[in-house]
Amino acid sequence: MEPRNLTIVALILVFGIGGMSFSAGEFTIQGIGLAGLLGVFLNLVLPRKKVTAASQDA
Repeated sequence: MEPRNLTIVALILVFGIGGMSFSAGEFTIQGIGLAGLLGVFLNLVLPRKKVTAASQDA
């Protein structure tokens, strides 16, 4: 397991189960919707492992 993936899953669970909410004006998102968007955002933002020539040969 990669630390990146564990971080993403942990934050999704905390936001989804914990009932976090985000409000901007009259717009509010909470629960599983917020957790899903957070997962997509973190997946795009957090760095991935760099693929090297040595790891491609294995």
